[in-house]
Amino acid sequence: SMAEVCSACASAGGVLSCRDESTIASSFGLYCDRDWLRSVSPAFYFLGTLLASLGSGVADRFGRRPAFVVSRSLSAGFMFACGAAPNLPLYAALKLAVGFTTTIGTVSSYPLACELVGPRLRTRMTVELWCYVWALSCAFLALLAYALRAVSWRTLVLACGVPYLLLAASYQALVP
Repeated sequence: SMAEVCSACASAGGVLSCRDESTIASSFGLYCDRDWLRSVSPAFYFLGTLLASLGSGVADRFGRRPAFVVSRSLSAGFMFACGAAPNLPLYAALKLAVGFTTTIGTVSSYPLACELVGPRLRTRMTVELWCYVWALSCAFLALLAYALRAVSWRTLVLACGVPYLLLAASYQALVP
């Protein structure tokens, strides 16, 4: 139990915020001398982003629409799998896959949006609006995390996969 973990950590001289909550630290035993491992999954996510950025010609090779729909669908699947990951190595590997597929979708989404609005509506505002969408998605994530603060971290991770799925489905349905 978390209380036993806190007691063991405290007796070993470690510092741990002891709460009976399901956190990523308690689920994967990332406390005391292992708390540095909490930064592994974000690092793997950004490694996936880097790898996708280096090889972002996927959309040019297979088409922007298929790249967007497939990458968003895969991102959702990998996020759902992250929520069920039984250990940190698998969780980190899945976060790498999420970073990779999310970036492929993002790289292909901007040209797609420009194609959808047509040359007459393409302005500097298009680029600026894209930044606002990113900022709104960050605010949405913060609100989602706040709304789900009383439940397991896994529920938050699962909930984060839903927008990816909705983006893929709405694009597939709305754009001919």
